[in-house]
Amino acid sequence: MESFQRPELVDFLHRLDNPDRRGVFVLGGPAIGKTVLLQQLEAELQRQGRAAFLISLRLIDVDNLSAQIMDKITRVAGVFEDKRTIRASGGGSLRQSAAVLNQVAEQLQAPVLLLDGLDESPYSRRTAAAVEELSHALNGWKLVVASRPTPGIEVRRFDQFDVLELGPLAETDMVAMLRETDPNLAEDAIRAVVTLTHGNPLVARLAARAAQHRAAYGLVFGDHLEGVIESVVDDALSASPDPALLDLFLEELALAGGQDRISALAGKLRVPEDQVRRVLGYPPVLSLFTVDQQAGTVAFAHVFIQEALLSRRVFVRPFRLAELRFGAEEAERDDLLDASFVGRHSLDRILGQQRSIVIGDRGSGKSAIFRKLAEETSVETLPVANTGDLLHRIVDKDAWLDADALRAAWLVVIAAVVASTVPGEAPKALRRNAKDLRAALGLPTEPPGRIGRAMRAAARLLGGTTLKFGVGPVSFEATLPAGTRTGGSFLDVESLLQETDNLLNQTGRRVVVLLDRIDETFKYDRGRQEALVQALLQAEAHVSRLDSIELVVFLRTDLFELYDIQEKNKLVSRSLTLDWSEEDWLQVLIRRVFANEPFDRLARRLHVTDEETEVRAALEVLFPTEIEGQPIDRWLVDSLRNGNGDISPRLAVLLLHLTREHAAQPDAVVAAVPLFSADAVQRAMTKLSELSFSEVVNDFKVAPTFVLNCRAGKLTSFTLSEVEQLFDGAEGKIGEQVRLLERLGFLERVVEQRGTQIRSMFRIPRLYTRCWDYA
Repeated sequence: MESFQRPELVDFLHRLDNPDRRGVFVLGGPAIGKTVLLQQLEAELQRQGRAAFLISLRLIDVDNLSAQIMDKITRVAGVFEDKRTIRASGGGSLRQSAAVLNQVAEQLQAPVLLLDGLDESPYSRRTAAAVEELSHALNGWKLVVASRPTPGIEVRRFDQFDVLELGPLAETDMVAMLRETDPNLAEDAIRAVVTLTHGNPLVARLAARAAQHRAAYGLVFGDHLEGVIESVVDDALSASPDPALLDLFLEELALAGGQDRISALAGKLRVPEDQVRRVLGYPPVLSLFTVDQQAGTVAFAHVFIQEALLSRRVFVRPFRLAELRFGAEEAERDDLLDASFVGRHSLDRILGQQRSIVIGDRGSGKSAIFRKLAEETSVETLPVANTGDLLHRIVDKDAWLDADALRAAWLVVIAAVVASTVPGEAPKALRRNAKDLRAALGLPTEPPGRIGRAMRAAARLLGGTTLKFGVGPVSFEATLPAGTRTGGSFLDVESLLQETDNLLNQTGRRVVVLLDRIDETFKYDRGRQEALVQALLQAEAHVSRLDSIELVVFLRTDLFELYDIQEKNKLVSRSLTLDWSEEDWLQVLIRRVFANEPFDRLARRLHVTDEETEVRAALEVLFPTEIEGQPIDRWLVDSLRNGNGDISPRLAVLLLHLTREHAAQPDAVVAAVPLFSADAVQRAMTKLSELSFSEVVNDFKVAPTFVLNCRAGKLTSFTLSEVEQLFDGAEGKIGEQVRLLERLGFLERVVEQRGTQIRSMFRIPRLYTRCWDYA
């Protein structure tokens, strides 16, 4: 720590002793000196005999905050040696920590807890709330919290704190600091540093150290902080015995988030760890880093160094944003599916555990899995991408069938698909029936031989032929294409299925029928869709009893939820719900970009092609490290998660397309990272929110009057009794409308506690309400 004492220190100590305040909240821009001030405060308090404990919140998750506090105080004061068992994760841990801290407060002299870098914690909003909770629970302690003034940090949370805003150092203080930092520094160099660094102490110290290596110092640095950082980095590289290795090391550390284990970085660079340590050991190099020898970690001296490196380094071959491909929003048309597919073991579970009902929200990846299964070579698959087209050849769009007839219609579709597997050596009657059934549904059949072609030519003169077929007591009739000759007056579909299954079983074959896009059938008629799903799942139960024929249906969650609750209990072992972890979803988004050729080098460096992708580092290549006060990964997930806690991969593709559209110059040449600006991705997220809201109203058509009323009044949380008048009774019973909105994820049920009162409420996720703020 430097010996130069910041002029604010005396005022700081005075504020800290104010009995009417819980502590001091320090606000200041990047590299303005917050950390140095807290270090000096810790040293001064300890010199006075007080117990002071400085903890950096950088990269500390809120769930680990209690453990970090306890470890620090144990190492420094040794008062918790017998209380290690209190450590846990979550909010309960904070309350336990506060209780123990209060117990030992009398053993410590006017204790102070100093928390640095609140804005740099992974989940700064949650961390701020946790620190606020801790401050209210502590007695006999003072708290000091330091942060950048970012939108995500609400200073009003700390209303019982004094707020100290750090600004640039005055010129006289800068000169005094530089003279103390290096007594041999020439006066003209000092003046140049003061002029160029605009009162920023960290950058001034770095520049002063580099000044010793510069002949014409005042002409070297630019007039902005990034230029100073770049020049300091250049000096470190020129002074290094292995500049190539140091350059790679700087890139790896920047891509790893600015802090990592030295052994891990050495492994990525494929060099011995001691070689990396030697490179770090030169004074001009060490000025860039903070090295913890005991923990074996290295970090940039300030996050600003990492940001400057990421923004200035050319990590990719120059390209235009317009050249990038992100794939299609619809998996059935997606040319990047293979490059971006994240399997999550779904394929193995479907095939290996015979999960015949795959359930997921719209955009959750059902069609992507359908396509991957259709390409599977370990089993014979029979994919039907547009199931409704086949069904409508039996079920008239304007007519309607009862439940038994719909179930029979589904079995006819399945049998017609399976009929293609009947081999040439099968009994003649089975082969004939299989061909007739496929012809009746307009499916391709084997081309006829010479005699057959002659007979078909003659039959064309007589027109088409009618085929009658049925399932149990339900009968259907279809007109075959002109020239087709039937083999009998009636075809028993159940017998055809059973005979085909027996034949497949005898020859050791296993076939899987795949039915996708069920929701496209009777798309806007929820009553018909409900009956359709009921009948399909009854047909699935029939097929599940066969030995060699299997069925896999892909159903949208809200349609599956229409199925009778008692009947669903019988499907547990055969169903698979697609839910995406945050990590898996982020992988999809990352792979969509890194599949492009300009990112080949980075993809290899960040292991994007395998399961060890450095997600946070890859995201920082695409977006700013923080948006609206949140780390980028947290902001993305919180902005896109629906009320069921789900986030769909389709939204990743949409977000990328929209962000490119909102980029200021999509045709400009890009050679540096991050790829997109904060403004572009924020505007894209707002547009995506608008599209998601519109989907509920215009596509799903669930409770549209209520949904539009919520937007008009900008209602985001409420009890049901508070909003009952906003529903339109003509759109269904209120309870049913609410139930459907919950299933879609538009409404999230929450419980709010105020004092001793607990009430049930609903909340609309940010995915749908963000667009309201910009209407």
